[in-house]
Order: sequence, then C-alpha cells, then structure tokens
Amino acid sequence: MRNVGRILRNRQSLTAPASEPIIDLRGDFPRSSYRGSVHMNIWSKVLAGCIVLASLFLFFFAMKMLSAEKNWQQAAKSYDKPLEDAAKRTQLALEGDRTATPPVPGIRDLEVAQHDLLVDRGRVWRNCIAQQVNPNTGQCAVAVADPDPHRIQDKSIIYVFEDGDSTTFHYLGEFKVAAIADKLITLEPTMKLSERQRKSIAGTKAPWLLYERMPVDRSDMFAGLDQQQLATLMPGVPAEVINEYFRNGKEAQPDDPEARVMNGKYERALRDYVVFFHDLHAEIASYQDKIAAATTDLKITQDTLADTQKQVDLRQEQIDKELKPELKEVSDERDLVTTQVEELQKKVAALRAENDATIAENKQLLAQWSNLQFAAAKRLNELIDGAKGGRADKYEEN
Repeated sequence: MRNVGRILRNRQSLTAPASEPIIDLRGDFPRSSYRGSVHMNIWSKVLAGCIVLASLFLFFFAMKMLSAEKNWQQAAKSYDKPLEDAAKRTQLALEGDRTATPPVPGIRDLEVAQHDLLVDRGRVWRNCIAQQVNPNTGQCAVAVADPDPHRIQDKSIIYVFEDGDSTTFHYLGEFKVAAIADKLITLEPTMKLSERQRKSIAGTKAPWLLYERMPVDRSDMFAGLDQQQLATLMPGVPAEVINEYFRNGKEAQPDDPEARVMNGKYERALRDYVVFFHDLHAEIASYQDKIAAATTDLKITQDTLADTQKQVDLRQEQIDKELKPELKEVSDERDLVTTQVEELQKKVAALRAENDATIAENKQLLAQWSNLQFAAAKRLNELIDGAKGGRADKYEEN
C-alpha cells in the first residue's frame, strides 16, 4: 500500500502545478476510499493490457493496410496505360478516323447513317408468318406478332421479302393490304405474279419481312466487299453487274463512260428498285404474251403440219398406186422413143454424110462444067476470028 501511495504522490508531484500543495495520500484519504483506489488501479491495468493487445492488433492491421495500399497504388499505376489506350479507343469509337484508308466511321457517324437508313427504309415488320396462301392468285394472310399494335394501314402498299438467313433475303413482290383483323392482315399482289413467284410464295417456309418502303440503293451500301462476297450476297447476278458494285468508288478506267466518272473515281448508276421491278414486271408480262402467242402459233403450225402430213400420206399413196405405174409406162415409152430417136439420128447422120458427098460431087461437076464452058468459048473465039479473017476479042474468065 505504501508503494502505491508513493507512486501516486510522485505522479501528483510531477503533474501538479508548483503553486498547489502536495497532498499526502496516506493521511488524507479514508481507508474505504483508499481501498477503492486500489481496486480501480487493477481495472486500469486490465484496461491498459487490453489497450496494448488491441494496439498490437491495430498495428498489425495498419501494416497490412499500408502493404495493401502500396500494392493497390502499384496496381493502379499499371492501369494508367491501359486506361489511356481505352480512352483513345473510346474516342476512336465515338469520332472514328477519317484519315484512315478506308475511313473508319465512328459511333456518331454510324448513328447518322442509321438515321438516314431508317428514314429511307421506313418501318419494318419482322418474323411475320404467312398463312392461308392461295397458290393461284398469291393472296395470303400474314400474322404480324411485333410490334403490338402493328399500325399497318388498310390499303397501304407493302414490299415483302423472305428471310433466308442473316445476310440474304428473297424479294417476293409488291402487295396491297386488303383486310386487317387484329394481328392478321390479308395481302393481295398489286401485279400479276409469274409462275415462279407463285411457287415461291406457295412454298415459303421462312418468316417474312414486311417493308413500308422499298429499300433504297445507296452508293456505299456494299463498300469494302470483294467480288466473291458480292457474288454470295447476289446469287444469279451477271458478272458485269457484280463488277460494277466492286469497282464503285475505285479509280476510273480509260474506257469508263464519262457520266460514270466523278473526281477520278468510278461511280455506278444507282437503281430505283420500285421502277426497276415495275419495268421488269411489264417486260415479263410482254414476254408472257409473246410466249402465249408463240405457243398458239406453234399449236397452229403443229396442226397444219399434221394436216400437211396427212396430205403427204395421201399423195404418197396416190403416187404408189397411180403415178408410179404411169411413170413406168411413160418410162417404157420414153425408152422406146429414145431408141427410135437414136435410130433416126443414125439415119440423119447417114443422110448428112450422103448429102455432103453429093455436094462435093456437085462441086467437082461444076468445076468441070466451068472448064468445059471456058474451052468452048475459047474455041468459039478462034473460029470467029478465023471466019472473019481478023482477030476476035480474047475471052477472059471471070
């Protein structure tokens, strides 16, 4: 007890101001108070021990926290360059790179292009299911699931495509909305369908795409695709048309038409597909009429040929039964006449030879007669000269 009191007095002397008197704890505190102070000192020791233990734990956790903070700082520094690269990529994604070859569009450019595309395209209804297809007229009922309501107007024009896969779509035709019953609409073709279109519509199994407007041909629609990719997207298209799409935007060639060259680049002619399909339908109708006319002409020609063949058979029968026997008789008569002609020709030849001999003999006799006349005239002149005693004129032969 005395030691405790001495410690407290020493602590009080160290902490109390110099002007204050030092209190002697041994004589100033009653016994009960002194016992209580001893009791509090034990709890203070326990508390101090707990504080020391807690301090150790706190020191340990503080060291762990400092180590973790150091590691996190190092980790944060390692993310500075990736964050900077990510920021550049983000900026590139937003703004794009117009200086690259080819230019890289940004999100803002794509949003503008998407807006232009949506404005040109109009509304589109996807995953439509064709039902109750009339294979003769092409009229069909189509279930439109989304959106609800679909807001398709009665009597409006709809352009229908068959959804082949993720990249190819097959155009089925131009239709008019004939009736609307909740999600089921009735479509009728605006133009007479060809046999191929009727078969395509009747045999369709894939979902349909309904377009409010015909998709617009854009100059940059197929930019960056090679000829193989273009041929895959457009099966059955002639190679020269594929070449037009492939060369679009590239350097012009010397033989390119002047109207297709802009700023030294080849620009293909854009197509209005509504006009194109209408013209194509008119051309198909014209060819169908020509085919029908040719089919009718062919039927008439075949009937005529059949009648002609019957006439030929009749004539052949007449030839076999009547004309061939007559021909044989005529041939025999001809052979007889030929024989007679040959005999007559021989006789004529003999007569001509005899006539030639007679003519030659007559010529000889004429020459002899002329000589005799000359000799007689000469003799007559001589006699006349002798009778007159003079000289008569000399006879000259003409």
